[in-house]
Amino acid sequence: MSEQIVDLIEAVMPGPRGLMGPQGPQGLPGVDAVPADEAVAAYVLGDSATQQALAGLKGRWGSHVPFFGDSITAGYLSGGVTFRDVLSSTFGFEDHNYAAGGEGFYRAGQSGGDIAHEVANSKSDDAYDHSRVRLAVVCGGVNDVDRDVTKGRDGVRRVMEAIRGEYPNATILLASGLGGAFDPVYGRLDRRNVGYYDALVSEAMARGAMIAPDAFTWVGTDDALLADGLHPNASGHRIIGAHLSGILAGLAGPTAVTDASGQISKTADQDTLDARLHVTGRSVRLYLHLWHILTDADFDESLGGVGFVMCRTPNWLELPGYRTGAVIGFDGEYNTLNQHYWSIGNGSASMVIRQASGARQMETGMKLDIYISMDTVLA
Repeated sequence: MSEQIVDLIEAVMPGPRGLMGPQGPQGLPGVDAVPADEAVAAYVLGDSATQQALAGLKGRWGSHVPFFGDSITAGYLSGGVTFRDVLSSTFGFEDHNYAAGGEGFYRAGQSGGDIAHEVANSKSDDAYDHSRVRLAVVCGGVNDVDRDVTKGRDGVRRVMEAIRGEYPNATILLASGLGGAFDPVYGRLDRRNVGYYDALVSEAMARGAMIAPDAFTWVGTDDALLADGLHPNASGHRIIGAHLSGILAGLAGPTAVTDASGQISKTADQDTLDARLHVTGRSVRLYLHLWHILTDADFDESLGGVGFVMCRTPNWLELPGYRTGAVIGFDGEYNTLNQHYWSIGNGSASMVIRQASGARQMETGMKLDIYISMDTVLA
């Protein structure tokens, strides 16, 4: 017994520590060590293998790059650093900003027109040879406030045709709106905005552009990254620049946007179902929207609320475990007082809603408006 005690003491009370060796290179952040987007910015812009890879890319996109878009692209309230600065520093080009506040793919703003009008305005700038431009960057959609998909797709078409007419040798990079996809009251993804942004990047992708379909998620509603709740500050612009640098350097795989509603099966008590996939390599972001009508079978006293299978999923989705953060609406009215949990895998996506103190009472026949953004991988 005494020998066992000695062994235990030696195991939990080791001897004196020797001299500390030189510090090794910093590793990647651990889980929840820093927000993911801050990690992206740190490793793209800091002293890392990613930054070293970017260091050899000076001149890759030529000497001059035009930018078109809105006030975020123009750098309103950026605090002196814009994502254009990050890109120009990384790739060694001079940026030419034609973006103007209030403008969208069909909404006119400060330049007197929409984004296609900005391209027309750029024709008079003879400070550089437009035929030698290798890259043109377009970031917009926030200001198209009524989210008219038909007008938005037409706007993308007009912008791309105008750029190819004035900059015939340029690759076009089109990013979804850099903000505005979040409900200003509840601070969560708004399905209507995501659907509109998907329509924009899908149109651009079909016409041969490079796309950044999830750009609206990069700064989100993080007050540390925003100057006024919408426009990114310097930190937000650095994060946007880091993401775009990765895309332009080929360090981030190309993303495809596709309608996945045909691969997701409804249950009998759902009205509608909309599903979109953003696929990059084996990484998948699933945007899921459904209306679920509560039945007697959904109520479970042991849960303190309701629990039900939202939909059947294909077997290429792996189980990421339980998640939180879905948007829940009651008959179209958001209610933030309920605790909700959901999981996906094993061929189904399930939702549990626990009744919270003071929350609106759920009843049979009530329609739940559910919106989920989920990151997973291909099985």
